[in-house]
Amino acid sequence: MSWCRLEKDQIAPSQVEGDVANENVRVGGGQQKEENKIVGEAGNVAINKILRGQGNWQDTQQGKGKTADQKKRDRWIEKWLLTSFLVAVVDLDLKILIRSNSVEEAIEAKNGMDLDGRNIIVETTGSVLALIEASGDETDRLALLEFKARIVDPGGVLSSWNDTSHVCGWYGVTCGRRHRRVTVLDLNSSKLIGIVPPHIGNLSFLRKVYLKNNSFHSEIPPQFGRLFRLQKVSLNNNSFSGQIPSNLSHCFNLLFLNLGYNMLEGNLPAELGSLSKLQILVLEVNSLTGNIPLTFGNLSSLQIFGTARNNLVGTIPETLGRLRNLTTLSLSLNKFVGTIPISIFNISTLKTFWAGMNQLEGSLPSGLGFTLPNLEVIGLSDNHLGGPIPESISNASNLAKIQIGTNNFIGKVPSFSKMRGLSWLEIGVNNLGSWQLADLDFLCSLTNSTVLYTLGAGDNAFGGPIPDCIGNLSITLWRFVLCANHIYGTLPSGIGNLINLEILAMWSNNISGNIPSEIGNLTKMKRMDLSQNNFSGQIPELIGNLRMLTELVLYGNSLRGSIPSSLGNCQNLLLLDLSTNDLSGNIPLKIVGLSSLSIYLNLSRNGLTGSLPREVGNLKNLGELRLDGNKLSQHIPSSIGSCLSMERLYLHDNFFEGPLPSTMGSMRGLQVLNVSNNRLSGHIPEFLGYLNLKNLSLSYNDFEGALPTRGVFRNIISTSVVGNEKLCGGMPDFQLPKCDYKESKRTRISGTVDSPPPICLARAVLDQCIEGFLIRLSRSWPSRFSTLHVMEPPKAS
Repeated sequence: MSWCRLEKDQIAPSQVEGDVANENVRVGGGQQKEENKIVGEAGNVAINKILRGQGNWQDTQQGKGKTADQKKRDRWIEKWLLTSFLVAVVDLDLKILIRSNSVEEAIEAKNGMDLDGRNIIVETTGSVLALIEASGDETDRLALLEFKARIVDPGGVLSSWNDTSHVCGWYGVTCGRRHRRVTVLDLNSSKLIGIVPPHIGNLSFLRKVYLKNNSFHSEIPPQFGRLFRLQKVSLNNNSFSGQIPSNLSHCFNLLFLNLGYNMLEGNLPAELGSLSKLQILVLEVNSLTGNIPLTFGNLSSLQIFGTARNNLVGTIPETLGRLRNLTTLSLSLNKFVGTIPISIFNISTLKTFWAGMNQLEGSLPSGLGFTLPNLEVIGLSDNHLGGPIPESISNASNLAKIQIGTNNFIGKVPSFSKMRGLSWLEIGVNNLGSWQLADLDFLCSLTNSTVLYTLGAGDNAFGGPIPDCIGNLSITLWRFVLCANHIYGTLPSGIGNLINLEILAMWSNNISGNIPSEIGNLTKMKRMDLSQNNFSGQIPELIGNLRMLTELVLYGNSLRGSIPSSLGNCQNLLLLDLSTNDLSGNIPLKIVGLSSLSIYLNLSRNGLTGSLPREVGNLKNLGELRLDGNKLSQHIPSSIGSCLSMERLYLHDNFFEGPLPSTMGSMRGLQVLNVSNNRLSGHIPEFLGYLNLKNLSLSYNDFEGALPTRGVFRNIISTSVVGNEKLCGGMPDFQLPKCDYKESKRTRISGTVDSPPPICLARAVLDQCIEGFLIRLSRSWPSRFSTLHVMEPPKAS
């Protein structure tokens, strides 16, 4: 029987939840050798009572029939209780090796002696003996069982953690060859749920802890600070909360600490600055606050430091410039202010520097390309940085990503010809360029970048034409953005060489001429926006080759001719906007038959003629349809009632005629309907008052009869009916003439009743007569009047 080994049900719950110094009463040596047999059953029970605070040492003297081993142990324990020390380290023969006044000092001293676990730490408090740390792998076994007891294991990965196998054979556990103590705990991505108990601090030989990609929550146990051998800790991508334990600074052998993607809060502990061996410190994506401590400049071995996506404030410490081994510095998405310390730009080992989405100001040093020769990534987007882009940046030939968009940079863009590995260039939303002819010459220097993937230079002050050299850009280019500049000239036909292009944004420039037919070579294109330019000519028929297209925006140009029916081949289109051009002819059946359209279809402000094809009913997922400002005619097809997802429908400024189709009553999602300035006629349908309309415009048509009074018709701000001379009734705010009774009655009952009810002079009697008459009708002909709504009778004159 192992010494002082207590089973789980022998410990009060309050003790299980207590500090690790009191928790360790549960551990003991697991050796079965003869010299480890300490006490018999009676003595063990007595010690158990003492450890649980239920007795004192004298209770053990009442045991009968003690063995020689028990009597020997009694003499040693009695000797301990008469000494003055508070904590001691003893060997398996209970010889006192070290005396101390604190548990921490005793553990540190024991670890320094490298006793390989063949020792015990005990604490004396008056007449109570408390076992602080026991010998052998039994300590580790019980600590891990306590770990298992605190978590949910839906995948059963810890099923091997039981008494049938040695702890060193358990899943995720690695032991040392010599002392057979747990040195590695690797439970990454095991779908575990729960808390890490303080017993983790009992694994005194632990060197590596890997618990990332699980669902651990609550605080990180401060008992981690007792693991002096600890070298690597990976707790990222969990839900740990609370503060970072400051006593992690006691783990002076720590090389790797990743606490990213949790819910940690509070300040960064300044004490961590004493970890002189630490090489990687990742704290990104938490809720940490306060400043970066100046002491972090003492982390002389640090190579990677990441605090992105927190709520850190203040300035970036100048002391970080002391980190002469730093290769990665990630400070993005915080609230840092002030300038970037010049010392940062003197860390010659730096390869990656992220500080975007802060409130930094100032300019980049002119010698940046010389002082950071190894720089591969610079990300400073979304700040208040200004001045020119240093010409010396061209000397940083290893640069692969440059992201400095959304700042206030000015002037000429330098050459990138030496950056053959450049894959990402984002300089948009600045004040670069000067409306000059040669502003875009830097594009030609990018033809040496054979892996260029994204190029963003929109929203600047670039002028001049797009150089023909864009046809020599890498075929790896995926995104090309030059929107919102002052570019003129034509779009070079070489654009068709960029066969892997998926996003092309040239909107809001002064580009003229035809859209080159070579655009049809871009078969991987998904989003193309050439709007608000001066493009003329016809839309190329080859645009139908872009079968992966999801968004096509060409509005605000001078395009003419008919809409190419080949666009019907683009079966993935979600959004199509050809508005405000000079397009003519009929609406192609294949366009309104594109069931993939779901965001909007906008063909407004053109010269389209003919009818609205009945195929419009295929647009069952479309949210918005704009056909206003054309020359469309004939009836609105009844099939439009199948557009059940439609929220906004604009048909105004056309020549539609006839009544509104009754099938529109099925369009329950409709919020905006504008059919003004057409030739629509008949009565305004009652069903419009039952839709969820927020804005309704029926103006300047030939509607007649009584204006409904339900729903949207109650609000004159939301409803417009001006220019319909034959309307009457409605809410008083519309100021329409009162309806002739006979005419209004025919309107409401649609001519099914030829004679009106008896005329009553008194208003109250008239109301009752009409209501009673309608009730009788509904009872007599239920099949014909099952959908008749009893309406408020007209006011008596």
